[in-house]
Amino acid sequence: MRGDVYGPVLQVGSVAGDVNVHRGSPVMHVVEAGEPVAGFGAGAQLSIDGRDYVVHDHLFAEARAADGAVYRQARVSSTGDLGWLRQVDDRAGTGAGRVLAAEHALLTREHIANLPSVLQFRDDHRVTSLVVSWPRERSGRPSDSLHQLLDDGPNVDTTRVSRWFGGLASLCTTLGELHGRNLSHRALAPDTLIARDDGRLVLRDLGLAARPGRPGENSGPYRAPEQHRRGPARPGPGTDVYQVAAIAYRIVSGSVPGAMPPPVRTWHPAVPAVIDAALVPDAAARPDIESLGAALRDARHHIR
Repeated sequence: MRGDVYGPVLQVGSVAGDVNVHRGSPVMHVVEAGEPVAGFGAGAQLSIDGRDYVVHDHLFAEARAADGAVYRQARVSSTGDLGWLRQVDDRAGTGAGRVLAAEHALLTREHIANLPSVLQFRDDHRVTSLVVSWPRERSGRPSDSLHQLLDDGPNVDTTRVSRWFGGLASLCTTLGELHGRNLSHRALAPDTLIARDDGRLVLRDLGLAARPGRPGENSGPYRAPEQHRRGPARPGPGTDVYQVAAIAYRIVSGSVPGAMPPPVRTWHPAVPAVIDAALVPDAAARPDIESLGAALRDARHHIR
């Protein structure tokens, strides 16, 4: 068994994840019995400076860059804690781990509500590891990413749309705090946001905030125009505005906005037009994150 298990467990030979036996009962941390999985993947056991972690099957990935550095990420668990692990194995000594070190410095220096807390940081000059907290629900189970909760196709459940708009509004408050410190996330997407059971959407990590904005960064589907072309505008706070609006567009329409997306009110007339304004190619013409957050917060009461 791998992942998170809920309900009665009669007999388990091998578990990697968390088990919640009955509603309201304490959550037990269970590690895999016997030999750990070889390499990096679901069920693997990692030790960082004497602390052991079990890798979950959620979002684990391992990739090798052109410079030889190996990048790893996964949700993990350790005794009593859930975490989000990122690790850089800089085999060629290129300094690839400096970005994780810079993010660690930001998280420990900038005291902003709803940012993850640091569980562990280790830099041995070859392997750099950063583990930050992953929240649990009140039931004890790990919170889901927004990606796990979104349906395919247009969202006809206005209650859900209203809930996620409220979550995005709370996210805008956090992003506004970052922008006030001349920082921007620039890698916002449903899989980088964690949905709390009180309706908030919180950041999984700081994204690209620890590195300067540049064209070509963030090749994902939610990247802003200034991230994949050269021009006068560099990625920055306006990029976050675009990405929040693109996520709102995806929540309502079921699809990521393209170069010339139909107005978001095509799917629901009560959705604020500021979402369309936030998706324009010119970053300077977009509203600021506070204005977008206020519009999303107000829209909650008109969409239900």
